[in-house]
Amino acid sequence: MKKFLFLTFFAFLGVLGAVQTEINQDVFDALLKDVSKFHYDSNFRQKYAQEIKSARPGIIKSGNNGELGRKINEFLRRLPDSHLAVMPPADENSRKNVPLQNDITLMESGGRVLVYSVSGNSGAEKVLQRGDEIVSVNGFIPDRNARIGMAVQLKSKFSFGIPGEKSSVEFIRSGRKMRKSFVNVRLKKMPKLFKLGEMPALPEFYQSKMLDSNTAYVRFDIFTPESLLNLRQDVKSKFKNVPVMVIDLRNNMGGLIVIGVNMASFLSSKRVDFGTMTIGGQKLNPKSYPQKDRYKGRIFILIGRNSYSTAEIFAQAMMEAADAVLIGETTSGMCLPSVALPLPHGFKLQTVAGDYVSRQNYRIEGRGVVPQKIVKISSADIISGRDPQLESAK
Repeated sequence: MKKFLFLTFFAFLGVLGAVQTEINQDVFDALLKDVSKFHYDSNFRQKYAQEIKSARPGIIKSGNNGELGRKINEFLRRLPDSHLAVMPPADENSRKNVPLQNDITLMESGGRVLVYSVSGNSGAEKVLQRGDEIVSVNGFIPDRNARIGMAVQLKSKFSFGIPGEKSSVEFIRSGRKMRKSFVNVRLKKMPKLFKLGEMPALPEFYQSKMLDSNTAYVRFDIFTPESLLNLRQDVKSKFKNVPVMVIDLRNNMGGLIVIGVNMASFLSSKRVDFGTMTIGGQKLNPKSYPQKDRYKGRIFILIGRNSYSTAEIFAQAMMEAADAVLIGETTSGMCLPSVALPLPHGFKLQTVAGDYVSRQNYRIEGRGVVPQKIVKISSADIISGRDPQLESAK
C-alpha cells in the first residue's frame, strides 16, 4: 500500500508539472502574439528572435504562475521599450488587499528611497518620520534594475494590504537600521478608483492648496477624469486670480493622454501641440483648445525620476509651448502608448501600441524629459524639511 501511494504521489506531481508547462507555453505564446500585433515595429518578432529563443526554455520550465510572471518580466526588461509587463493572476492573499490608511510620499535621492511625508490616523505614521530611508516592507526589497522606480515599488506595499494584519517596515534613521511593525487599517472612506482596461484599479489622488498668498500648489498621481474635473474647478474658483501655480508631477504614473490635452486647454492661451503618436500606421496629433476662463498666471511643473508616460508628454508639450517652466530632474523616459490585454489562465499584459515624438521631434522614450531648471533634492534636504525643487518654483 505504501509503495502504491508513493508511486501515485509522484505520478500526480508529474501531471501537475505537465499542466504548468502547458500554462507556461500558452501564456508566453499568447504574449508574443499580442506584443507583435500591437508593436509599432512590424518586424518586432524577427528583430528579437534570438532573445525570444534564449528566454523560452527557462520560461517554459517555470514551476508556478509567480515564477512564470517573474521570468517573463525579466525577459521583457531586456527589450528596449517601456510599457511591456505581465501580471500573474492574483493569489488568495492579494485578492484580500484593499487601500490602507497610510498617506505616505516617498522620494528617491542618491539611490535611496526616503520618506518625504507621512500622515494618516493609523499605520505607518506611527513608526516612520520624514527622512527615514526605507529598506524593505514586509520583506519586499525594491528591484534596482526594474523599469519602475524603487519609490513606486515600495509605495504600493504601504498603500495596499490586509486590514488587521501587521506590516513590517525596515528602515534606516540617523545611520541606525531598525525594524518596526504596525497594524494595517482600511481606509474609512473608500477612494474613487481608476481602472484602465485589464490593469488593476488604482485610488485617485488629488491635492490642492495655497502655499502662500501668491502661489497655488496642485498634485495628482494619475491623469484621470477626476483629476481633470478637480483641477478645472480649482482654476475657475480658488486659483482664479493667483499669479503662480505649481503642478507637482514628481510621483505621477501617467494615465490618459486625452486628460493632459484637456488640462492644457484651461492652462494655456495657445493650442498646445502634444506631438505625434503613430499607432497602427496612423498618425495622431492631439492639440488643446484654449478656454475663455483659463488660468492666466505663471505655471511651474515639478518633474523627476518617478514622472512617467502621460506626465512626461504633458510636461514636454507645456515646455515646448513656452507655457510652463519645468523644474527638477530628468524623467523616467518611459513614454509610449500602450494597451492592457487579457492573456490565458488569468494573466494580464500591458504592451506597447505605438511610437511617440513631441512637436519638436523629441523622442522621450529612453531619454526622459529634461527640465529647464535642473534642481536636485538630497537626503539632507528631505531630513531637514526642505524641498529645493518646490522652493525654486516660488
